[in-house]
Amino acid sequence: MALVRPGVIFALLAFVAVQIALTRFVIANAKKSNSGKNLVIVSDQNIQLEGESQKTDLKWAGISSATQTPDGFLLRRGDGHFHWLPRNGFEYEAAFEKCAELLRRNVAKFKVMR
Repeated sequence: MALVRPGVIFALLAFVAVQIALTRFVIANAKKSNSGKNLVIVSDQNIQLEGESQKTDLKWAGISSATQTPDGFLLRRGDGHFHWLPRNGFEYEAAFEKCAELLRRNVAKFKVMR
């Protein structure tokens, strides 16, 4: 039986720690840059984001991963772009919960951060 070298275990733990730190950093920056009024509209086909100066239509297939936090959702697209969906951008709490359910169902890499 082969044993795993301590260096390999350390490298894996370091990789996981960096991924967690990077996700927290991106979420913090997204919150700062998204201080205006936003509206999030969720359907079975897509997510629409309407801000003061732009409108974005995200198809479920275009979202490579999603992270839910108490304050909202961080969506990653395959091209490296991120979208922050703040909890207060949903008109009702039920719409936020529906978005969480649709993300779980439609995005392969979905996780919850507390």
